Amino acid sequence: MKQVQMYIDFSCPYCLKGYDIVKKVQSDYKDIEFQCVPCEAHPRPEEWHHHSDLLARGYYIALDLGMSASLYQDVMYKAAVTDKIDIDDLQAVKKVLADYIDVDQFEKAMNDGAYLDELNTNNQACWGTYNFFAVPSFVYQDKTLGAIPMEGVYEEGLREFLDKL
Repeated sequence: MKQVQMYIDFSCPYCLKGYDIVKKVQSDYKDIEFQCVPCEAHPRPEEWHHHSDLLARGYYIALDLGMSASLYQDVMYKAAVTDKIDIDDLQAVKKVLADYIDVDQFEKAMNDGAYLDELNTNNQACWGTYNFFAVPSFVYQDKTLGAIPMEGVYEEGLREFLDKL
C-alpha cells in the first residue's frame, strides 16, 4: 500500500475542499492510503487572526483516545471552517469533541504539551523541507503536489499526481 502524506490545516477552507476531493477519489485508488499530517498554515509566532495548533495537536491526542482519523477530520473541519468556533479556545475545542472522547484526558494532554514536537516537525517539513506555498499539499516519496495559494488543489490535478505514483 502506498502512503501519501496530506499536509493540512484544519482551519483552512482550501484544506477542507482538498479533504473532500480525497474522499471522492479515494475509492478509485485502492492501493493508496492518505495519511493526514496536520500543520499550521500560519505557525506561531506569525501574526494571524487565529492559530490552529490546538486542532493539529488535538488530532494526535484524539487518535490516542480512540477517535478515528476520518471522524476527527470531519468534526474539526465542520467546527473550524463551517461553524467557525474559536479554535484558539481549548474549552471550545473540548466542547466539539465531548461526544467522541474523554475531554478531560484531552485537556490534560494539551496542558502537558503533548505533540508539540510533532507539530513543529510537521510545520518544518511542510514549509521548510518541501517548501510548499500553501496547503493542502501532498507527498509520496520524492514526489510532491503543492497547493495553489488561495485555491488549494483541484480534483484533476490530484488524480494526475496519483496516476503517476
